Amino acid sequence: MPGLSVPESINVVAPHVIGTVAFDNCRVPASQLLGKPGEGFKVAMATLDVMRVIDSAVQLFGGLGVTVGSTVEQLYREIRPLRIYEGASEIQKLIIGGQVLGK
Repeated sequence: MPGLSVPESINVVAPHVIGTVAFDNCRVPASQLLGKPGEGFKVAMATLDVMRVIDSAVQLFGGLGVTVGSTVEQLYREIRPLRIYEGASEIQKLIIGGQVLGK
């Protein structure tokens, strides 16, 4: 996509790579948006909420939640590196909230 680059990538446990994404006059087609323009904060918070649900599911399922190949384990493996990479979700809320409120 023109204007989008990945200057750095990090190999992690998840089945996909995590990296730094850079945008330079990048235009996203309307069909590819993850919500309505200006609602990125809501999408970010919903993502954090999903991560909490997965963490709770692992706790609920106990040993089964970390059994290789189970649905819960696969979901956990997908999201856990993101939480570690991005930092604590509570800190993320403070940072995002501060930016939205201009503080």
